[in-house]
Amino acid sequence: ARSLINGAVAAFEDAVKSAAENILRAIEAESDLLQQARETLNSEKESLEKEHIQLKRDKDDLQKERDELSRIREDILREAEAMNSSKAARTANQKPKPSKSPSSGQNRVKLNVGGQTFVTTKSTLMAEKDSFFYFMALSIDALLLAPDKDGEFFIDRSPRFFDHILNHLRALSTGQHEHLIPADFSDEDRHQLLIEVDYYRIPSLAELLCDAGSPQAHSVDPSAPSTPQPNSSSQPLRHAVPSPPPS
Repeated sequence: ARSLINGAVAAFEDAVKSAAENILRAIEAESDLLQQARETLNSEKESLEKEHIQLKRDKDDLQKERDELSRIREDILREAEAMNSSKAARTANQKPKPSKSPSSGQNRVKLNVGGQTFVTTKSTLMAEKDSFFYFMALSIDALLLAPDKDGEFFIDRSPRFFDHILNHLRALSTGQHEHLIPADFSDEDRHQLLIEVDYYRIPSLAELLCDAGSPQAHSVDPSAPSTPQPNSSSQPLRHAVPSPPPS
């Protein structure tokens, strides 16, 4: 009996020892896996930190480029305004020629909008400061923009609502601040006109259009002046007027 008990105790001790060894090996394996996971996480953390640093550098570089473009834009505007002032001073010292009226000659501008011709003046184009047409007029005076062979400046946009935009600028140039919307103007027409107004950057007209649905809104005959004339000789995409850089 003693021999059987001793054998059972020995077998139990061997089983406990074997189980302990298995547990130790499992713990070591788990420890190795945890160590590998820790190293992977550290590697990913370092990679993310490097990417963050690179993104910050790229952001700083983009900001520097934007500041440089803004400075160049301001320099161009100052030069254009200086040239305009110099030109105005020279013009003031010259005797006016009786054969030309103030609205004729170089002050008149022909715009070809999507194949239709509109005739206006530089003073009308400059009625809304910092608009598309304001910079266009400055570029024309500074000789940075030249007309095509037909004497026109091509703008690759739809001419459908351009007469409303031009009439608004004409009103602004004469000190008026009210835009008359046709009585049959639909919400879709107003939406499409707002798209064009946003492209040409004319906030004063955008504000008036947003309020056009109120009872105080006025209306006019749709056949108001400034109906565009078709220009059969116009060519697509010629001398397109670029939009000035954003401020």
